[in-house]
Amino acid sequence: MFKFHFFFLNLNFKKKAHLAWLKQELEIRQEQENKIRQDLNNALLDCETDRTYFASELAKREILINELTNNRQSFQQESLATINGYDKQRILTEVCYLDFN
Repeated sequence: MFKFHFFFLNLNFKKKAHLAWLKQELEIRQEQENKIRQDLNNALLDCETDRTYFASELAKREILINELTNNRQSFQQESLATINGYDKQRILTEVCYLDFN
């Protein structure tokens, strides 16, 4: 009877040990899964931050390009007005010169 009782206790101990091991494995896997989820969330947040940053940089550059385009157009108009003014002045000078000669 002692052997049977010892065998039963030994079997019961093995089951408890196996359940304890299984519980540890589940906890380890749960921790790993939580870490992976956290890493994924961090990566998604970083991507969103990068996307927001690059979108703002693109908007800044678009504003800069628009300003440069406007400045170039203003410069062209001023240059054209100066050239036209010079041509008119030159023409008037030549016409006056011809009239007096």
